[in-house]
Amino acid sequence: LVQAKRALLADQPGLGKTPQSICFMNTIGISKYLVICPASLCDNWKREIIKWSTSTYIPHIYKSDKDTPKNCILILSYGLCGNYDIMSKILKNYRFEGLIIDECQFIKNLDAVRSQIIYGTNGPFDRVQYIAALSGTPILNRPTEIFPIVNRLDPSVFGERTVSEFGNTYCEARRNNFSGRIEY
Repeated sequence: LVQAKRALLADQPGLGKTPQSICFMNTIGISKYLVICPASLCDNWKREIIKWSTSTYIPHIYKSDKDTPKNCILILSYGLCGNYDIMSKILKNYRFEGLIIDECQFIKNLDAVRSQIIYGTNGPFDRVQYIAALSGTPILNRPTEIFPIVNRLDPSVFGERTVSEFGNTYCEARRNNFSGRIEY
């Protein structure tokens, strides 16, 4: 993680991806970062940051602008990431040095609003240099599911390919008899 600056940490569940990513931020000296995770994991992230972080900033689970301190490690659920107004306020009012995306398979669909907001121009990916994307299951159903996150972390890995070009090069393409769409 430290060497790459932006990386996918895809250890199996239970091997400590959360403390590893917090220690990554500690090691590179990042004090103010954004954690994006499923709502069910927000409290766990707060506990783990308190336990492992060396930052002087306190972890805070975002619920509204009114109750959020300016200098904090902000924890945000995927549900709130899918709201343009909330994300634009957060990105306007807070300056993050790093980004942790837990369960990054939640942003595998490039057509989903939350993926467009997170990956989009001036979104969190464009604002920070250090990113840890975490997943115990980075490929749930199809090999192409790993493409969006890896391509945004480091576009040089797959070259200048699109999802279709990636699928045609590295996966088995089949036409779905029901929908007529190409699937990999």
